[in-house]
Amino acid sequence: MGAISLSPDADRGVLHPMWLDAADAAIAAEAASHHGACDDGDLDPADLHWSLVLDVPVALLAPLVDDWRAWFDAELAMFNEEHPGRADAYRSLMDEPLDDPIVITVEPARTQIWDGWHRTATRIIGGAETIPAIVDRTADGPALADLLAAATPI
Repeated sequence: MGAISLSPDADRGVLHPMWLDAADAAIAAEAASHHGACDDGDLDPADLHWSLVLDVPVALLAPLVDDWRAWFDAELAMFNEEHPGRADAYRSLMDEPLDDPIVITVEPARTQIWDGWHRTATRIIGGAETIPAIVDRTADGPALADLLAAATPI
């Protein structure tokens, strides 16, 4: 299927080119590899339909943290002490394009970030309107664009 966009003018240059034509199986495998890492763990990745979306509105993700700047600063402080190299890598996300999409599940009553909290923080703090994401929906659920428009963050 390849990457899809919600807007015809979505920037295809926001990701590493390998993602733009990735097979559905590769997209699903990437999502499944993050199951249980930061999500509630109650959804089976095999039961979901995964799509790579170039331009998920960050407004959908912004309510997941009260103060993204404070959260990101606390993360950097923690990693400065424990893993300075990782802190530098996270800090560099503020100025660099994303190579990899985040992974999220979107349901009408909740949105979860499975992978990509730091990438999300840098895009929200930096004022971006969209972020590339591997997004799930149930196979019998609404169309992806409808689901994203109707989703209510937890």
